[in-house]
Amino acid sequence: GFTHALTSIRRVNRTDVITLGSSFGSLSRIMDASMEELARCPGIGERKVKRLHDTFHEPFKRVTPRPNLVVPDTPDREKASGQPSSTNDGTPEKPGTSKNKKGPDVKSALTAAFAKYSEKIRSQGHEAAHEGGEGPSSSTMEGDKTKQLD
Repeated sequence: GFTHALTSIRRVNRTDVITLGSSFGSLSRIMDASMEELARCPGIGERKVKRLHDTFHEPFKRVTPRPNLVVPDTPDREKASGQPSSTNDGTPEKPGTSKNKKGPDVKSALTAAFAKYSEKIRSQGHEAAHEGGEGPSSSTMEGDKTKQLD
């Protein structure tokens, strides 16, 4: 895998991979290496160094923020907007727009979702206390319903 991953980069051949492998010992070390460190390897010129460096650093910059931000965002948002109708008047539009624009919007949407989520937990705590008091009365109502059915 490691040889294939590196030889798929333009201008990098098997010899370069062996050189890099013996200099650094592992793919993760090569990936962490600075351009200067890569350039010290025999036969690895400036262009190869730049290609290697770009290949390792660019895709990760692009890929990592998305799963972390977007995935947890959606279920929380739906739960949050599904429950308290009074606090979210115009929010049904927001989940859609925040999914399209990836970036600071997602972060602020996440923050908002978490803020709502913690409010929800707080209010649920109060509701749970009330529900405890209402428990017996609601069960007697169910009892009345069954009597009416008979």
